[in-house]
Amino acid sequence: MELAKNILLALLSFGFPIFLVLRIRGWRGIALGALSLWVLIFVSSEIGFADRPEDRGIGSGMWVVTGWLVGLMYCLAVRGVQFVLRFRK
Repeated sequence: MELAKNILLALLSFGFPIFLVLRIRGWRGIALGALSLWVLIFVSSEIGFADRPEDRGIGSGMWVVTGWLVGLMYCLAVRGVQFVLRFRK
């Protein structure tokens, strides 16, 4: 059951920013997608550590500091793939 929960949280964490980037045009979509990825992954890790707090390490703290940059790169990559697929024809 824990594996299913983790898979669902991962799909939500990486799928919702894609939806925002594709739905909202321009930099607003990229910024909102990066912010949502940052928040969703942090919340997902907190949910995962709720059952086993002894497994908590430095990862959550590092994510708070650097997660927005990872989210920004992820959303820019999504926008780049969309751009390439649109003008590939």
